Amino acid sequence: MSRAVFMVSGTNIEKFLSKAKYIQLFELSRNGEALYGKCLYKDLKRLKDLAAKEGLEFTLLMQTYRPLKYFFLTLFLTSVILTFFWANRVWTFVYKSNDEVLMDKVHNYLLENNVGPGERVGNFLPLSIQLKQAFPEISMIDFKKEGVRLNIDIIVKPKEQLNIPQEAVRAKLGGIVRYVNVYLGQAQVNAGDVVYKGQLLIQGEPLAAGKVIGETVVKIEQEVSLQESVLEPTGKKHKELLVKIGLKEWRFGFKPVGERKWHVKEQKFGWAGNRRQFVEITLIMYDELKEFTLTRTQEEALQMALNLAETKLSQLYGDSFILEKKSESIVTPSQVGVSLLAKIETDLAKERLGE
Repeated sequence: MSRAVFMVSGTNIEKFLSKAKYIQLFELSRNGEALYGKCLYKDLKRLKDLAAKEGLEFTLLMQTYRPLKYFFLTLFLTSVILTFFWANRVWTFVYKSNDEVLMDKVHNYLLENNVGPGERVGNFLPLSIQLKQAFPEISMIDFKKEGVRLNIDIIVKPKEQLNIPQEAVRAKLGGIVRYVNVYLGQAQVNAGDVVYKGQLLIQGEPLAAGKVIGETVVKIEQEVSLQESVLEPTGKKHKELLVKIGLKEWRFGFKPVGERKWHVKEQKFGWAGNRRQFVEITLIMYDELKEFTLTRTQEEALQMALNLAETKLSQLYGDSFILEKKSESIVTPSQVGVSLLAKIETDLAKERLGE
């Protein structure tokens, strides 16, 4: 309990002490006609009154406790200041858009330009113009402040249609034509014709579109080394805690140093859906990896190369009918290779990604 330090001076010190025997006094000391001591703050007024009755001078030397009303006043003023501080700032960003990738880009852009949770945001018009210049795909962006939350609605411009009719349709693959299905324009080849890559298949009048189904042979090559450097976990795990408050961040725990390699996995708290919070806590887990040399037999390498070639064939021509396929292998001291030949029935005019 808080105490006050006092001094009583005069000629009736003993009489004062006699009347104050029911009041708790601490660390009393006498120096001539002066008495020094400590008392509980609640007994301070009673001591003053006793001293006055005995004609003594009472002096408060140190007060270590403020009255309760000052505590509540301080608490009230602090609450008002904090309320004003919180209410005039944005602590949570909530995005609404059909493009999750764009939302992340916009949020990171705002952070880089010192507009983030915990910041005061006033006029949104310059910010909207700035974002539209940085991201031309945005057709409309709207900011609305609700308390400590900032709602950001983003509308993305519609993407252009990919299948736009062209002036002419040309062969992407060479082969034997089986049939032609013209949507727009005039066919330039017939069933049974042999065509080469780049040959005109459908002439536009003025636009051309259609399918030219035919047989063609495709070749997929894949190589696999007999020895390969790979990484595998050592079993050693470490954790690091990343705490972000507004635009500031602190890291606690393990910090990776040196040239050791790690598999890193993150788990975020306070980042729910498209909500960007004022406080974001991320648990970062590190799995130590070590490098070692993996040695394969020729049979294992050949099987692996064949599987990779089959996978690539499926990715490129999964929608085509495979009429026939065969593989050839090439073995060297350091690696093996597989050449996969497949006869397929497909649209000779169709563009294929990754071919």
